[in-house]
Amino acid sequence: MVPEIELEIYHPFSKLMEDGSDGVQFELISIRGESRIPLLHESAGIKKIISICSNLVCCYNQETSLFEIELALREAGKVGVYD
Repeated sequence: MVPEIELEIYHPFSKLMEDGSDGVQFELISIRGESRIPLLHESAGIKKIISICSNLVCCYNQETSLFEIELALREAGKVGVYD
């Protein structure tokens, strides 16, 4: 959906979670050509497109899922996945 953009997990490391279990913490970065940008600093539009794509993948993998995008409320960020 976004030409020539890749997402990468950057600097994963082990972390002890609040409940005492082992976990992993990392940062997502976007890569375009030679530029690497932390996803945190990407534009709101790119973040929304990535969010929509991840929800579409979830729905594809779970037959009982419904994906809804409320275009009339797009500025409010009303995007969700419902089982």
